[in-house]
Amino acid sequence: MVPNGWKIVNIENIATVKGGRRMPKGRPFAEEVTPYPYIRVSDFKDGSIRKDNLKYVLPNDREQIKHYTISSQDIYISIAGTIGLVGTVPRELDGAQLTENAAKISIKNPKNIDINFLKYVLSSKFVQNQIEQAKGIGGGVPKLAIFRIEKITILLPTISEQKKIAEILSSLDEAIASTQAVIDQTRKVKQGLLQQLLTRGIGHTKFKESAIGKIPVNWEVEELAKVARVIDCKHRTPEYVESGFPVVRPRDVKEGALDLSGCLRTTKEDYEDLIENHCPSVGDIIYSRNATFGVAAIVETNELFTVGQDVCIIVGQLLIGRLLFYLLNSRIIKTQIDKLSAGSTFQRINLKDIRRFLVPVIAEDEQKEIAAIADSVTEEIKTLETQLHHLQTIKNGLMQDLLTGRVRVTNI
Repeated sequence: MVPNGWKIVNIENIATVKGGRRMPKGRPFAEEVTPYPYIRVSDFKDGSIRKDNLKYVLPNDREQIKHYTISSQDIYISIAGTIGLVGTVPRELDGAQLTENAAKISIKNPKNIDINFLKYVLSSKFVQNQIEQAKGIGGGVPKLAIFRIEKITILLPTISEQKKIAEILSSLDEAIASTQAVIDQTRKVKQGLLQQLLTRGIGHTKFKESAIGKIPVNWEVEELAKVARVIDCKHRTPEYVESGFPVVRPRDVKEGALDLSGCLRTTKEDYEDLIENHCPSVGDIIYSRNATFGVAAIVETNELFTVGQDVCIIVGQLLIGRLLFYLLNSRIIKTQIDKLSAGSTFQRINLKDIRRFLVPVIAEDEQKEIAAIADSVTEEIKTLETQLHHLQTIKNGLMQDLLTGRVRVTNI
């Protein structure tokens, strides 16, 4: 049912759609910044453009693709690979070249259509479902044809209602962006704090040089195998079943408390065989060795589980589990991993190399103090992430209500 005062239109009724253009054949991007930025799908982020890895075009190459630009008054939409990403370009990138894997949607009459409203509509579930149904496969890559974008159907309120809806959703986006910025900054602070705590400790005044840099004089440096047990997985793939015991694979290992919700499951027989060397328990560290390698998660659940191939378990002995967790995700270890993988495209860590990681040996009381300080910052980040999730949930609900006319802004 169409809300009173609204109408149903196709994108082609209110806008033109034009695809971008690839770089001239065989031509590389400029090695330096030029006046001609080139926007790729990988630059699309959160409805805008991330500028930390922009590519640029040389003047002579730009001449061949100069008619395929995007302005801050257009909306981009990805049309190949990752399909349906929608957003706008900041003013400082007005006139940037646009990749062939995206198209621009240019509003015909800005007096009748609010660009931010249209951006939200195009990212709504209603339109994203249409995009999902309209996509095709070309050369094994999902693609969205220009003519299918033109046929997308939307509900269009009056311009005044469009502006009010966009204003409400924009205010939520600002709150989300602000919260995310605080989270990002707190994570940076945490990394710096951990580096300080794990190399300088608490309350020390005298230091010495070591293989991992300056450390307190009463600390030592040892290989990981001398302060913890590094337990290998069984080198076989278990039988996977719909319901059973979780099997942690490299993709399941993310920094933080181990989350078993997305794990594949195995039988009781395979579970009992896979835990023959060790049954994971609270405080153990689960460490990935392949793919997303060099990431540590800590076990905080009593749920029974096991680990699959390319995952190992690290059990604290002279170093407690929580300190090991922070240490294994710290720059101290990341630097050693970078040296191991330098010049190699094979993203994997051998067990012997993990056992040879150099780590500081710290008195247990100080370990607990360091872990407690790090835990407090971790809890602060978790609180902020909960707030962020709450804001995102509110936004998603409001988009569904406001963009369908279920809730009218005239009644808010």
